[in-house]
Formats: sequence, C-alpha cells, structure tokens
Amino acid sequence: MKYKMLKNQDIKMRTKKYEPKYWSGKGKYQKEYDLVSDKLVPAVGNADTPQGELLRQMQNYYYDCFNNGGCNDRETDALQLQNITVPHNVWRPCEDTNTMFREMDKMADTVIKLVIKMEAKNHEIQNAKKSGH
Repeated sequence: MKYKMLKNQDIKMRTKKYEPKYWSGKGKYQKEYDLVSDKLVPAVGNADTPQGELLRQMQNYYYDCFNNGGCNDRETDALQLQNITVPHNVWRPCEDTNTMFREMDKMADTVIKLVIKMEAKNHEIQNAKKSGH
C-alpha cells in the first residue's frame, strides 16, 4: 500500500479550525436570514408555514452539526433538507471536518435563499388578493 505524503499547506488547511458563517453572524445571506428567522421560526415547536418549518429544520441541523458535532439523530430533518439542497456534500462522507462544515454553510445558503423566494412569492399572492387580482 502506498501512502501519499501531505504537503505543509495541506496539513494546515485540514487542521485549521473552520468558523461557521451563520454561527458567527457572517453568512452570505445573514441580514435576510436574521429577518426571516425572527419572523418565521418560533422559539419552541414547529413553525406555522412551510418556509418557516424548512428554516427551523435547517437551524436545528446546523446547530447540531456545529454545537454537538452532529451526534444527535436528525435523520428526518436531514432527509427533508437533502431533497432541497442536493448536491451539497453534507450528505456524503467528506475528507475532513472543515470540508463538511463548508458544505453545511452552502446548504444553509441554499435553504435561506429558497425561504426568501418563498416569502417573496407569499407576499406577491397576498398583495394580489388585497388588490383584487
């Protein structure tokens, strides 16, 4: 069996601690996330809307990954999110933890972007109903 020698830069990249974007308030859609999260996700229990529930599941999965190392059984949340966020590598084995964490942030970006679109569409429908269209 041959072993591949890692270069110093590879070792540094693999051992550098990853800082989760939304966990640290620096997500790609952080402002939008903060707004929709406060509006749609209750402090306890399920959300009242599909977009709120999707965001709540993503938050739970994200929290479990970054706070607990993904040790909780979140198979239901993961399967529902997987249907939306494929092909992100969160759902496949990653070569290192940092890669998995980067993919978690990409998954969060995808879900948040979708929730924002769903909310915009919901407001369009409500406004159309108000104006009689």
